[in-house]
Amino acid sequence: MDLLSLNNPYPAVEKGSGVTYGGNQGSSASRAVRRCGCGLVSCLDLLLYISAGHTGWHVRILDQIQDQRPVPPAAYDALLKQLCRRYFPIFPPIGMNALVMAAGLNRIFRAEHIPLRARWSVPKEQFWPSIEAMLAADLPVILAIGPNFPFLWQKNKCGLYCETPESGMRRACATKAHYVNITGMNDEWMRVSSWGRMYYIRREEYAAYVQQHSNYLVSNILLLRSLA
Repeated sequence: MDLLSLNNPYPAVEKGSGVTYGGNQGSSASRAVRRCGCGLVSCLDLLLYISAGHTGWHVRILDQIQDQRPVPPAAYDALLKQLCRRYFPIFPPIGMNALVMAAGLNRIFRAEHIPLRARWSVPKEQFWPSIEAMLAADLPVILAIGPNFPFLWQKNKCGLYCETPESGMRRACATKAHYVNITGMNDEWMRVSSWGRMYYIRREEYAAYVQQHSNYLVSNILLLRSLA
């Protein structure tokens, strides 16, 4: 599939004889992280990617894993716990507020002199162009598939798809109130990392979900702006 993609390999965690595609909150020893740590995983994967793929963008809290790639599961989980304690608190059963996410990343960027600033949400008309611009700059995009809003108790979800051997797509599962990281996009699909796996989201389906069951206040992206 022809996609506008990140330039470097996406962070992987050891899993048996293979590896994951990004982190998986379900593998954490922490019940709170397993329950609502998707935003925390998105932030760690983002930091792992930019620190490995962008010269001079050093994140000291990642030094403990040195250059271990893929990341050992215990080391990945330890990093999740440290980031949760220092920068990205989660509040079960809600999880992580997007403004807290942006504030935590900005604290790290300032401390490490990384020329980026994070901001939550973009206007609807800038949504797709902003994703394209970030991917073109080799930056993963944290995407919120928000809750049903304002009727939080409803159970409408957005589909996640897997590519078949015949180069088609099959619906694998569906989700809401969940963060994923976008790693590639074309006119029809977004490729994302979620639960340690590669999935695809149909752009038209995501837009319909936001329009009909959520809104762009809670279903949006974390915009990273370059200061360079």
